[in-house]
Amino acid sequence: MQRAVFLRKIVLFTFFVFFAGCVSAVQRHPFAVQDMLAMDRISEPKVSPDGSFIVFTLRKTDLEADRGRTDLWLVGVDGSRLKQLTTDPENDSNPCWSPDGKIVYFVSARSGSSQVWKIDIDGGEAQKVTDQPLDMSNLIISPDGKHIAFTIEVFPGLSIEDTKNSMRKKNKNRADKYMTKSSFVTGTHSKMADAHTFL
Repeated sequence: MQRAVFLRKIVLFTFFVFFAGCVSAVQRHPFAVQDMLAMDRISEPKVSPDGSFIVFTLRKTDLEADRGRTDLWLVGVDGSRLKQLTTDPENDSNPCWSPDGKIVYFVSARSGSSQVWKIDIDGGEAQKVTDQPLDMSNLIISPDGKHIAFTIEVFPGLSIEDTKNSMRKKNKNRADKYMTKSSFVTGTHSKMADAHTFL
């Protein structure tokens, strides 16, 4: 409970430090819908295993392109050492720490589909970890760092590969009339287990 309160305070403090400089430059006017859409939004804060850093997702809205974009940022728990970890035009989200706190795993669509990537917190290029046939989400890293868990949406009664082929035949259009369900898959990086638990 105390850790959750502390984390909430750190995130609010980081949000204040990050955006305080913008307030004075903005002309005063009544708050409008455009202001809400233009606000940068912080989500998915995760504290490093040693408690010294927080990685979080920052969403910015490009009103002209009519789309949002998410990147990963890193900050010390005291609000110092703020830096951007990812800068790819595609969305990066769902950050997870490696057990040693040196690597951040995340989900990104930078390769054309949502896959697991990793990046060193000291800098460098992100490296692709998985190459699954469909988009992945809800990433979790095992405590020993040897396994990952994630979800993939499949059509009822179809395997992952059959779902991919079915979607290809339908021009990859996920119409709302098709029901989907999630398959819980575990594996050592890109290797999947045979057993699926449908959520």
